[in-house]
Amino acid sequence: LSLDLSLWMDAVIGDYNYVFDPQVKLRRFFAEGGKDRYQFLVDEAHNLVDRAREMFSADLVKEDVLAVSRIVKAFDTPVKKKLSRLNKRLLTLKRECEQLTVFASAGDLPVLLEAVRRDLEELLDTERAFPGRDEVLTFYFDLRSFLRALDEMDDGFCLYGQNREDGTFRLRVFCMDPSGPLSACLDTAHSTVFFSATLLPVRYYKELLCGNADEDAVYIPSPFDADKRLLLLARDVNSRYRLRGEEMYARIARYIDQVRMAKPGNYLVFFPSYAFLESVSACIPERSGMRILTQKRDMSEDERESFLEGFHESAGGSVLGLCVMGGIFSEGIDLVGERLIGTIVVGTGLPGIDEERELLKESFEQRTGDGFAYAYRYPGMNRVAQAAGRLIRSMEDTGVILLLDDRFLTPEYRGLFPREWSRYSIVDEKNLSETLKAFWKGLEDQESSVSPSSEGGTIIE
Repeated sequence: LSLDLSLWMDAVIGDYNYVFDPQVKLRRFFAEGGKDRYQFLVDEAHNLVDRAREMFSADLVKEDVLAVSRIVKAFDTPVKKKLSRLNKRLLTLKRECEQLTVFASAGDLPVLLEAVRRDLEELLDTERAFPGRDEVLTFYFDLRSFLRALDEMDDGFCLYGQNREDGTFRLRVFCMDPSGPLSACLDTAHSTVFFSATLLPVRYYKELLCGNADEDAVYIPSPFDADKRLLLLARDVNSRYRLRGEEMYARIARYIDQVRMAKPGNYLVFFPSYAFLESVSACIPERSGMRILTQKRDMSEDERESFLEGFHESAGGSVLGLCVMGGIFSEGIDLVGERLIGTIVVGTGLPGIDEERELLKESFEQRTGDGFAYAYRYPGMNRVAQAAGRLIRSMEDTGVILLLDDRFLTPEYRGLFPREWSRYSIVDEKNLSETLKAFWKGLEDQESSVSPSSEGGTIIE
């Protein structure tokens, strides 16, 4: 019903996949042209890079081929022999892989996959009900996606095989640079506007969202009064993995404690991982009248709501919320006014190291000469900016942002700060408390200098 009604609408609001995902995009709008009819307004566009990588990538798992072979053996169908050939081919590729191996080409594999797809389609059309049909249908769609990804492969993709920890073998078409397939989607519209509070560095997003660094970009200055916000950079904290330990965890806990003691209220602290959160949490002292709420893995909707309810102004007391960067509480939540008076970000938000991230690094190193920035630093800094941005959600908000990692003092990171962060103070454990008290006192003095008049206006002393 929603799809049919959409044909009569002037505006349609939905997830990215309705426009960009080749599996589920609304073909009724885009299949027959008519690009002059459409304009795309893409909100939170910083998320589209990783989302698009996943949309345009595809997997084929050897063990799924075996499972489907067992299901269809009861039928007189030529697909049985072709599935057996496909399984043998994947077994050969598996033996060529140690852990992860990039293949130069797919060879004649697409021909075999296409033959399997056609026979499975015929079987599914003929046999409408049989045990395991859902599994066969799921594999059929996975196979179709894999063929589509193979067909779209260009310099922005790679094909690799991976022996996974659970013993299964995965063949994956990995989209490293989504700008090509995204551009094809954008060509179905008259124009597109990408917008977000964290599209920095803008060249990075221009290249990966539309493949053209010369596209127009507009940076809109924030109307927020910078005097109402204190940005602090710590010089004596570093969250690098090799420097982590009880001493550093205790120091971070002391920083957190000083912030909440300088002015009781509600604070959010963002960590690079759950393990890091748990290590620091064990060092934070309990304080009378101050509650600690902790984000957990796989929280239910009710648990999320309960967590946010703890930050209501009417809840009373002070709340310290411990969260994970890039998680459910680092984007899309609005805790205005006294519901939140400070955010603390621990670390630079770098994504975890894995094989795919290293493939990205290597690819962009060859293309740009700075693969680490494209694979790690830029996505990490985006997480930092999103987490810190939970503080200022309205013109009336006030509070403190504390960045706990000395790497923020380097040109590589300061060059990624939004313009609104041009004013900051460098602190350490010794002068943190003094700096915080001076800021909060300055705000109190400013508020006390403005008192209401009898006519309902204001008198500035």
